[in-house]
Amino acid sequence: MSRCPTLAKQPSHLFFGSVYALLAGSLILFPGCDTGNKSPVVVKEDAKAPAHTDDHDKSDHDHDHMDEDHSDEKSAQKADDGHSHEMPATVEAAIAQLKKVTGQVRQALKSGETDKADSLVHSIGHLMEDLNEKIAAAKIDEKVKDAATAASNKIFEAYGEIDEALHAAEDEIKKIDFGSFGPTINKATKNLEALLLEAKDAVVGEKPKKDDKKAAADKKAADKKAADKKAADKKAADKKAADKKA
Repeated sequence: MSRCPTLAKQPSHLFFGSVYALLAGSLILFPGCDTGNKSPVVVKEDAKAPAHTDDHDKSDHDHDHMDEDHSDEKSAQKADDGHSHEMPATVEAAIAQLKKVTGQVRQALKSGETDKADSLVHSIGHLMEDLNEKIAAAKIDEKVKDAATAASNKIFEAYGEIDEALHAAEDEIKKIDFGSFGPTINKATKNLEALLLEAKDAVVGEKPKKDDKKAAADKKAADKKAADKKAADKKAADKKAADKKA
């Protein structure tokens, strides 16, 4: 004899009721067609969710705070340094800016302000690129142009080494000594300044060349000397004539 009545002999309402109960139970015990053994894990993860959310919120808050501080610091830095990617209009102004920012880099490294130094070095990179474009466009002798470009590249390379050092390990950054780069940068800057006098005139086209200035000054001096001599000769002749009459 069978231990339980067959499904065919059970009343239909009991059968469907049992099926519905079974389906409902399976949805509770086996979510996602998984086994019942994993249901505690689901509960455990749900319990941890608020804590995870809190940690995430805190992390987001800290990140926002850091961003805010960094933004303020950058704004202050720009205010202090006048750092801008707007390039000088003339070669003369570019050389003056190069000298100024070089001094600021030296001071920033000396005082341990490596972030400030890094920003300044990047601004010099933009400045040198602009200078090279001005040199390339200038209508000057090719030898002068090549020499000016070589001097500019020396400055660019020296600051490239400083930039690389500023992005090294912390202990290496502390060892950076501007004195190791200063002589090369200063010498190349002086050479560039001397060479670009002609380039400046070619680019700007407003002031006479150095040779023209000298020639004009020499002519003025010679004219004055001749005028003085003529006046002295006339005075001497007048005196001689007066003495003769007497």
